[in-house]
Amino acid sequence: MQRAGDDARDADHRMETVEEVAGGREDSRREEQWQTGKGVFVAITQAVQRAPHYPEGHNLYGLVCEARSDSCSAIAAYRRARFAANVSTVATPSSCKHDITANLSRALCVAGHFLDGTRECKVLEEEGFLDNRGLLIYAVALWELGKSDQALSIAKHLTASVSSSDLKTAADVLGMICKLLYHIVGMKYTWPVILKKKDTLLQRSRNVFLIASVKARNTSEHLETFFSSGIESLLSHEEAFELHSLIAMAKWLSCGSNREMGISCAKKHLKRALHIYPHSVSIRNQLSTLLIWDKNWKAAHCVSNCTGMGTSMYLTSKLSKPAYENLGSAAVSCYSSCSRNTSFSTCEDQHTCREKPTHLLQRWCHQQPWNHKPKYLIIVTFYQEARERKFPRHICYMLKRLLMSAFASETSAGNCETYQKLMLLLCASELCLQCGDYSGCLHYATDASQLSLPNGVLFFSHLQLCRAYSSVGDLGALQVEYQKCLQIGTCYEIGWLLLKFLECTFKLKSGSNTIDMNFEACLKEKGSCWYRWMALFNLVDIQIFISDQEFLLAEALLRRVCSHQVDACLLFLHGVVCMEVARKQSDSNFLSLAVKSLSKAREMKVFPLPIVSAMLAQAHASLGAKSNWERDLRLEWYSWPAEIRPAELYFLMYLVARQSKEASEIESSQAPVKWFLHAIHLNPSCLRYWKVLQKVKGQP
Repeated sequence: MQRAGDDARDADHRMETVEEVAGGREDSRREEQWQTGKGVFVAITQAVQRAPHYPEGHNLYGLVCEARSDSCSAIAAYRRARFAANVSTVATPSSCKHDITANLSRALCVAGHFLDGTRECKVLEEEGFLDNRGLLIYAVALWELGKSDQALSIAKHLTASVSSSDLKTAADVLGMICKLLYHIVGMKYTWPVILKKKDTLLQRSRNVFLIASVKARNTSEHLETFFSSGIESLLSHEEAFELHSLIAMAKWLSCGSNREMGISCAKKHLKRALHIYPHSVSIRNQLSTLLIWDKNWKAAHCVSNCTGMGTSMYLTSKLSKPAYENLGSAAVSCYSSCSRNTSFSTCEDQHTCREKPTHLLQRWCHQQPWNHKPKYLIIVTFYQEARERKFPRHICYMLKRLLMSAFASETSAGNCETYQKLMLLLCASELCLQCGDYSGCLHYATDASQLSLPNGVLFFSHLQLCRAYSSVGDLGALQVEYQKCLQIGTCYEIGWLLLKFLECTFKLKSGSNTIDMNFEACLKEKGSCWYRWMALFNLVDIQIFISDQEFLLAEALLRRVCSHQVDACLLFLHGVVCMEVARKQSDSNFLSLAVKSLSKAREMKVFPLPIVSAMLAQAHASLGAKSNWERDLRLEWYSWPAEIRPAELYFLMYLVARQSKEASEIESSQAPVKWFLHAIHLNPSCLRYWKVLQKVKGQP
């Protein structure tokens, strides 16, 4: 009876800790028995009403109330039970009275009435009926009252007096003692007790998590080596999943401040665990979260695979809330995953998702219409798609409706987080800017700058104001917002990168080299990839040089960047700039440099990058290498998907077909003039094609 009452729970975290230490959680089977619905509660209520003079009825009613997390009703029931036992004409056994008092003391502690709880425990101690569980309750109450020395004394006495005859009960009591010791004196004194009583503690599977949680704080030894290889046989699958999650977090903690290494160690362990338990949703969700937190720019592509979207598990199970959230976050963080049919991505990884992320988020939104998170992720994901597609009108219109709905629901319900509100306001501001609504752009950006957020985040609202003022030509306001950005600063590399571009474009004056110094300090503080970010930072100067027609300076800077960060796009840009310098200076040496860079760019990509081979063909043609010119144009043909090949490519293939002595399979598939006619059909507005058509009339 008394053990049944140990199932009482409280929602408050502090009360939950007290209840756990005091033995307030038993096996899940017993908890289910006491919480089987209204049947037990209705039956015991009727029993109390029919026999109000019977003490055991009130006692059982109190136990049921505890199981329903109603501590106040349980206290009242126990007090009625004791009163009924004292005034009953029939002699009540003393053991029954002591059970009622023990239950009352426990309920008082769970409800936070620790002083009253200690009084009840003291009565039991004086009468000699305070057992081990009662002593634990007494120790918890003393600890909560600030009498840690007395509580510690009781805990040490219990540790020495626990009997090993009943291993299950001993494991329960020892687990509770260890929790209490940890709260009172910390890990230093708790860990020796765990080591001494390890075999007894492991008789209960829930104590595995107690040991793992304490051990995770001790970074001197790996957690997985502490447990024997057969420990998982004592655990259910769900408990094994939770243990592996704890081990992964312990490995992260063991790396200290090295966040990147910590994430890497945790990922490695979870991947190993996933091979053992491939259908574990919790392990997959945790691994997906770590992939999103990873600084590897391509890690987000693995999230759809990790959540099981590409496997049969997706067809036979429902996605959990963390899975939806991880998929949505991955779709937002991957800047080139939205429109495969309308643009080319330099990203070599491809999603294997059976459904688009937006479809999955919409399903989540329909399942939980009260939840603001899926609506937020849908908006930001559609915004990424609109950005990649150059903000088409139909997506902009849809985004405006979604944003208005989000702002209306946030105003009425107030359930939008401040950071999410900032992102939505910035999305709305950028949308207005792209659609030419400059007043709306300024309105949303100003609202975003007035939110209560850290300066490092508000930096982007002022940056958006800079872009808005530059669009309307208000250079005075632009200079003011630019100075605000310099003053508040940010810890995000992309912020300084964009501010540098604005500074160079509009010749803004800062009085010092503030942006460069802050950018480098940001890289050192966050441990980011130095060469990658510096290449992007230098790319801003390169763009300014190109816009100012300073191609020699752009080429020199590009050459230096490519020597540190080898990237196909940078090599492609270097080759194009070298060709422009060669054209202006009539220098064949730059043509050779262009061929070298463009060849490297083409070789680096697993998937052919369009336009690279066309530019390489032009460089070879300028050098007089006709065979290379033909080969490069044929490679360019295969670089494009059939449905989006441009008109100029058909025109170039016409030239190859006319001039090639040994026609390949491509040119011989149709007459040369048909290549040219296809180019005109695709782009009839090109006057150059019509002029050439007049010259080729009558040709086969």
